[in-house]
Amino acid sequence: MTWEEYYEKRLKRGVLSEDGIYNMLERNKEIMKILNGFDS
Repeated sequence: MTWEEYYEKRLKRGVLSEDGIYNMLERNKEIMKILNGFDS
């Protein structure tokens, strides 16, 4: 059994994509804080 097959069976569908979306939103929030600092 390969690692891909192992993880496909162990992980629920959508786990990785949900983590990716959360990371993107957190990074966007940090970037917006930085950009809002340039307005003042």
